[in-house]
Amino acid sequence: MPPKRKRNERPSDAAGNRPAPHRPSDTPLSQHDRDFQDNAVSQNRRASGSRNTRRNPDRRDSSTSQLGTAGYRGPVSPSTARPSSSSSQAASFAVPATPSVPQPVPPRSPIPSNYSYVVLTEPRLSAWQQRGRQEVVDHGVKSRNDEDVEEISTISQEFTRAVLEGRLTPVDAGNCMKQILGPPIEGSDGPGFKFDAQTLFLDTLSISIDSEDGASRPQLRDFIAAIDISPRLLREVLDAPALQQLGLIRDTFVKLGIRYATNQLYRQANYNLLREESEGYSKLAAELYRTPYYARDHHDFALVQACWERVKGLIGTFDLDVGRVLDVVIDVFSATMLRNIVFFSRFLRISSWWPRNQIEHSERVFAGGLPKWALPKNEDLSAEDLRVELAEQCRQRDLTFWDRAREAHLDAFFELGGRRVDTTNLYNSAGDGSAPNVNSDPILDWVKTTKTLPPCGNKVAAQLLGFKFRFYASDARDKGETLPANLYYLAAFFIKIGFISLTDLYPHLWPDDDQMESLRERRMQELDEKERARRQDNEPNALLTAGALTDDTIPMASLKPREPTVANADGNQHETASAKEDAETSLPEPKEAHKADLVSHLLVVGAIPEALFILGRFPWIPEAYPDEIYPAINRILLHCISKVFDNARPTEIRPLTSSPVKPELAQDQSGMTKGNLKLTEGSPIKILKWPHADGINKGTLYRFYLDEWADNVPICQTVDDVFTLCNTFLNISGVNIGRDPPLVKKLATIGAKSFLQDRSPENVARWQDLLRRILVPCLSLSDSNVDAVVAVWDLLKYYPTQVRYNIYSECYEGQISRLPPIAKAFKTARLDTLSTLKRLSLQNISSSAKKLAKVALSSPGVVCKVALDQIESYTNLIEAFVECTKYFTEMGHDILVWSLLSSLGGKQRSRTQETSVLLTSRWLQALSKFSGRVFRRYSNMDPTPIISYVNDQVSRGNSTDLIILRELITSMGGIVSDIDFTDYQLSALSGGELLRRQTLVGLGDKRYESSKSASRLMKALVQTDLASRLLTNMAQYRQSAIYRLPEDETHIKYLATVIDDSQQALVQYVELLRNNLTPEKFDEFVPSIPQLMTEFGLDANLAFMIGRASLQYFMMGPGEKHAIATSESTTDADGDSIIDAKAGGDVAASVAVQESDDSMVVDIIDPEEGDPRQPSSSTVNGQKSDRFSDVLSPVIHSVRALLPPEVWHKMSPEFFVLFWSLQTGDLVVPLNSYDTETSRVEKQYAELKRERGDMSNKKKALDALVQLNKDLASEASACSERVSKTKILLMKQSPRWFCASARTDLIVDAFIEECLIPRLLLSPGDADFCHRMVKFMHSSRVPNFRLATLYDRFFGVNRLRVMIFSCSIREAEFLGRFIKLTLGDLAKWHKDKDAYAKEAIQHGKLGFATTFDDNGKPLTFMEHDQFRDLLWTWHRNLSTALRACLAGMEWMHIRNAITILKAGLEHFPAVDFMGRQFLQILGKIAEREAATKNESEDGQSHRVDLSVTANTATSALRKYSARWVMVQAFRPNTSGDSAEEKKPAELGKAATPGLRPNAPEFKPTSTG
Repeated sequence: MPPKRKRNERPSDAAGNRPAPHRPSDTPLSQHDRDFQDNAVSQNRRASGSRNTRRNPDRRDSSTSQLGTAGYRGPVSPSTARPSSSSSQAASFAVPATPSVPQPVPPRSPIPSNYSYVVLTEPRLSAWQQRGRQEVVDHGVKSRNDEDVEEISTISQEFTRAVLEGRLTPVDAGNCMKQILGPPIEGSDGPGFKFDAQTLFLDTLSISIDSEDGASRPQLRDFIAAIDISPRLLREVLDAPALQQLGLIRDTFVKLGIRYATNQLYRQANYNLLREESEGYSKLAAELYRTPYYARDHHDFALVQACWERVKGLIGTFDLDVGRVLDVVIDVFSATMLRNIVFFSRFLRISSWWPRNQIEHSERVFAGGLPKWALPKNEDLSAEDLRVELAEQCRQRDLTFWDRAREAHLDAFFELGGRRVDTTNLYNSAGDGSAPNVNSDPILDWVKTTKTLPPCGNKVAAQLLGFKFRFYASDARDKGETLPANLYYLAAFFIKIGFISLTDLYPHLWPDDDQMESLRERRMQELDEKERARRQDNEPNALLTAGALTDDTIPMASLKPREPTVANADGNQHETASAKEDAETSLPEPKEAHKADLVSHLLVVGAIPEALFILGRFPWIPEAYPDEIYPAINRILLHCISKVFDNARPTEIRPLTSSPVKPELAQDQSGMTKGNLKLTEGSPIKILKWPHADGINKGTLYRFYLDEWADNVPICQTVDDVFTLCNTFLNISGVNIGRDPPLVKKLATIGAKSFLQDRSPENVARWQDLLRRILVPCLSLSDSNVDAVVAVWDLLKYYPTQVRYNIYSECYEGQISRLPPIAKAFKTARLDTLSTLKRLSLQNISSSAKKLAKVALSSPGVVCKVALDQIESYTNLIEAFVECTKYFTEMGHDILVWSLLSSLGGKQRSRTQETSVLLTSRWLQALSKFSGRVFRRYSNMDPTPIISYVNDQVSRGNSTDLIILRELITSMGGIVSDIDFTDYQLSALSGGELLRRQTLVGLGDKRYESSKSASRLMKALVQTDLASRLLTNMAQYRQSAIYRLPEDETHIKYLATVIDDSQQALVQYVELLRNNLTPEKFDEFVPSIPQLMTEFGLDANLAFMIGRASLQYFMMGPGEKHAIATSESTTDADGDSIIDAKAGGDVAASVAVQESDDSMVVDIIDPEEGDPRQPSSSTVNGQKSDRFSDVLSPVIHSVRALLPPEVWHKMSPEFFVLFWSLQTGDLVVPLNSYDTETSRVEKQYAELKRERGDMSNKKKALDALVQLNKDLASEASACSERVSKTKILLMKQSPRWFCASARTDLIVDAFIEECLIPRLLLSPGDADFCHRMVKFMHSSRVPNFRLATLYDRFFGVNRLRVMIFSCSIREAEFLGRFIKLTLGDLAKWHKDKDAYAKEAIQHGKLGFATTFDDNGKPLTFMEHDQFRDLLWTWHRNLSTALRACLAGMEWMHIRNAITILKAGLEHFPAVDFMGRQFLQILGKIAEREAATKNESEDGQSHRVDLSVTANTATSALRKYSARWVMVQAFRPNTSGDSAEEKKPAELGKAATPGLRPNAPEFKPTSTG
């Protein structure tokens, strides 16, 4: 047993009446003033209170005041000084047989009476015996029968005072009191809770004895003896000193009782050390726990009132400290808050602790806070009625609140409690209105900050709660002890209902205001560490946790350490142990920050003004505690917009039950068929209460314990109120509303409906501002919520692209991106994206795509930017990332396009590679390729912004970005470039649509497979009018590119590259438009040829390249063949119908007639049949026009003013337009291509027939091949017919093509300059057309056209040199192709005299005629040897021009010369010495331009591309060296040779006059 503690010795007479450590009379709570209007006996209490004024104010009268307050009619509790245990035990052994006679007391001196008698008045005492005595007795008996506690107490007190003052004798007074009190209550074993007049008298007597100084007078003993009260009752009720004075106990009784109590005290383990009545507190706790528990949620006011009366009885019975009783009530309330909130709210409301000023304030204005069911006046109202009344009061308040909020902004929320003041004296006296001082009074700070009255509350209750808060931040707490959460819940609830005031509790909260900054720093460090731990997945790095490795290279120390080392080690051990002990005993700082945690609970419970007060003092609290503060703020915002959102929701919506009942499997499955189960109705889901916002925890539904938490939360009535909310209270949360996706969704839904209903500029602008500030950025903080993203997009999509992109730019690159929460979210998204992309491969695309989509759901701009940066460096990520974006939302795809635009044009970086300005930079190539892939892959992505960007760049003179358009056309349109086609492919492409389609499909062209993506691309072009704008801008740039570049970029090689790239992009774009638009639609969107030439200033080559297909359609399109054939068959009188019959015959017959692929229909005309060129006079005079003239007449009219008049003096505008309007398919039918394609189809048919597989699919495929073969034959026949009719029309118009009065050489020069050269440089197909057209003009005997003159002028040395230098790389290829085709025909005639006679001069062809008659008909023709000599001249000129270009140092000369030389190697050079000269020159170029660098040389060397090209040409040239012949074998006449060319021939003639010219070259051999 532990040793007993010594107590200070006290006198025995004072031991029994030792004061308690806490006197209720010293606290304001016992004298708490309150309104008693609910009590029916308020007037009696006021009278009683007036009589009590004469009592000793220092006396402890808590029980009396409590009884008087309640007006309770039960028995009166014992007086304060009654010991509950010691007195009763002492009475059991201290019962004397004879009352001890007290020592005589000297008579007391008369005391002047200042006591106001009410019953024993002077008139009654003066007539005491006559009527006074009987009146008093009757009055007392009546009061006893009425159980009037106060009146009996008054009578008892007045009789006692009359005896002590000697106004009545003790015996007489005792007899009167005996009659008044009546007999004792039968069956009563002691003081109880029934009305007992004798017990009440003894209570009053005890008070009188305590209030009198000095010893008891003998009159009291006689007075009590005359009343004849049981001694047992006297000992039970009166205190020990009174009993001792009355002689009812011995003098040693008190001392013995103290000893016994002390023994019990130590024996019960320090029980009741302070002599407080633990029995009373235990009964109090039991009462507070049991009453609401057994009530089972039926907490009516009668039950609460009864409990309150019992608590007051316990206070009086056990002399409980009122402050501690309130403390116990608070503790019990906090422990059972969720279950018994109704009970304790009503309990506190009817108690004396409820602040009176709060009652008065709530009666004046609607203040909210305390639920209406807690008010006694609403006892008879149902819950539904209370809800309706509250809703109406809130609505009336909200109607005026939002108008006030537009004036006062956020300050209006401080006025929600109804404490607004209109005068300025209140807060002017509080200070100057500056920022609150951290050490100032919270009440003054409240007034200065909020400009409202401070909230009311019970200061004692606030102190009690504050002591609890302070304890858990003091050194008295244990090391691991933390503040219970229920204290926060209770404090927030008390502040909410007005029971306590925040200003009273605030000084007790930890830490102090001057220490909050250190708390902020600590909290920020904790958040950073938490984020790092999350990034590392809470897995520590093994290298960081591993200890240091031991160095085994250090020699081992001596086994016996020296003594100083030992001493130092011992000292270090002691210091370490001491430091460890100090660390164990010292208390760390509390983990909780009371102010920050209280703010979150205040917001949850709806106490907005108090929460804003703390947030105003410390605005960084939400940033430091984001997971606690922002959800509570967003919950309030969600409630504020609930009404407007309900009005904005769709009306037709399927109702959803709040608590769906899930069916359960029945136990009895009898009678059910196989596969079916019997289900029974399950039990409804149980929703529990908790002190947090509604939610789910571990699969259980929870709701907030207080349904009336939002009674002080203003609800928006209109959209204007929503914007007022967004400009005030929502700014506290800002972008952090993204933490609550339902809030974002509802705001966006309201915005979408408001936008549709009101398209005014003001409404559009304010929603745009909200999108920019809040809605779009806040998605970065959302937890990958699709609904919120879709809702925001539903509003954002109504804005134009420019507005949306400005919002994205502000969010991801502007000022908003630098906000701390946004920057943190972006950093996290960036790291997550990089982590996913590092692991991205073709094997894990699906999982990686989902990870990226999850990140992109909230921060698509960050994901797209990081991904595009990676794609710029690693092009193998393109396909993988394109596949990953399939899970993106529409908004994500829209931001992807914006990110792509930002990457393309937002960075100031070079678009060409550093190593070569001719090559597009790798990043631009990668982004262009990605653009094509991603727009083809996803139909919801709009390529319009990219196309607009390209159009803008082209209009600014930047052609590098045309690579983007080319990739879009290739990927979405499926159109490949046409620069690498072979001769066979070009020939097939000149055929009909079916043959062209089959050829393109075989080449990998996907235009016919990309109809859907191509239609989306065309939709973007057509709907935005970009189709024509982009086309004209590209054409204008192509024409003027070389003139618009800066001087420092006008390198000849770069200029050539720009021309080729822009031409290639233009051709590809025109092909896209033609392939996806009908001719009518094309002409609707694209300017006509005259407009292109006149309004847009395009040359004929580009204008006709754009509009040629339309002219072809209207000249030879569907539905016009029959009309043309009919008109021609009826008007032709020279045998045209026979030709038509031939042309319309069987395809096989046509093939048999044609000798080769180069043969053309109607090339041979019999002289007997007449000349179809000769039209009738009516036709020549224009009386009847043909189809060509009808279609081409507007163009013909427009071109007259574009060229100088001198040109029209040589050739007609009709020929000019016809030349530019026709194409190869109008002059020749590629029958060989049709035969080849037919053979391929037949082979495919045979292979498919041999296969074994699904017969249904096989049959369909075979039928398709059969039909394809038929269609090819039909198309070949139709093309042959079309070509025949076209040639007939051309021959009829040919007499008007060239002017007869002009010189032939001038006509040819005009034709070359205005028609031939501009067109053959466009494309390889145009080069083919030029060759075919020249051949057609020669074979058709066009008047005034001489083929020999044309070639003689074309193959002039100077002209060739100019053409070679002025061509770009691609144009040189096209020129080389034309020269190759021309030299091929000439070589054929050179080799075969019959072929020359048949194709060059037969039937009066004018090309090689030497003399003519007066009508222009040829009389004589050039002999074959003369032709060979002329061809030699052309070869020599070409060789001279090429050698001159190769001998120079200009890059363009050399490169183009090599290109043309390589193109014509099949026919040129044909003479051996020319070939050797070219080999020698190419060898020098390759050696000079090799990769070996010499610093001393100038910059003309080191052109490795020329060296490589020269080596390639040399290898190709050597392959044809076996075909070379001597000059004598190539030409018969050498009279016109130069000295160099004559030398080999003259040497041969001198040695051997009879040498054969065609003899092989002599090759001597060694004889040794």
